[in-house]
Amino acid sequence: MKPDINQKPTKNIDDSKTSGMRRAIMVRLKAKPMLIAIAALVAIMSCGAGITVIYAMDAGKSVFANIEKISHDIAAALGLTVSEVLVTGRIETPRSKLLAALDVRRGDPILGFDPHKAREKLLNIGWIANVEVQRRLPNIIFIRITEQKPAAIWQHNGQFKLIGRDGVIISDQVISRYKDLKILVGEDAPSNAAALIKMLENERDLLLWVSHATRVGARRWNILLKQGIDIQLPAESPSKAWKYLADLQREYQLLQQRIRAIDLRVPNRLTIQIFEKPGALSTGEET
Repeated sequence: MKPDINQKPTKNIDDSKTSGMRRAIMVRLKAKPMLIAIAALVAIMSCGAGITVIYAMDAGKSVFANIEKISHDIAAALGLTVSEVLVTGRIETPRSKLLAALDVRRGDPILGFDPHKAREKLLNIGWIANVEVQRRLPNIIFIRITEQKPAAIWQHNGQFKLIGRDGVIISDQVISRYKDLKILVGEDAPSNAAALIKMLENERDLLLWVSHATRVGARRWNILLKQGIDIQLPAESPSKAWKYLADLQREYQLLQQRIRAIDLRVPNRLTIQIFEKPGALSTGEET
């Protein structure tokens, strides 16, 4: 029997492959609405500048509100809403100030949260020296904080405040664990704190004796030691005078004597005021 040349050849079709193709097509079709929704949400968020102009012109308040509601609904449907704020590095930073700066609530669209704006606000909190803010989709905001280290206590107008080495005010409250820091007195004390702290730290033996440092005439420092000795430093080269005193202490244990005050304001001259017996006047001795 001759073959029918008009008959088209047929191909063997693998049913399993065909069903797999159908499933792939169905998966793509099912995914399409979600992709459309994501694209719509991104489009809505990216045209915020234009929406703001309309809102500012008071010509489209209802449009703005409707678009914002749509974006919120789409974000909620996709799970792109804030459900958790993770914070690392926070020890002293008040939780209330942190949350106020972030200004975000559970259920807010996470794409509407601006990490850069949040970072600027967080840096205004005294305790925070540096901070990293991230959106971790679909629903987490991540905060990594580096806190300031208090270097001294500033006493001014009857108030005590924690300050850093650079003089920046960290907190209006002195936490108990920092109550032993050196106390600086004077209106311009914070702006001169860095140089003073460096000078004191250069002589560790004397540093342990220091209680207060007071600015005098916005020019120089008086240092009060814990045993009540008042050290008057010069306006020029105070570090040199402080080292001179440290050398005398190491060689003669000067500060263990009955001394009321030491004047180092004149170069190469040391004036000491000593305690006399009760009822007697003190005298000054120069070396």
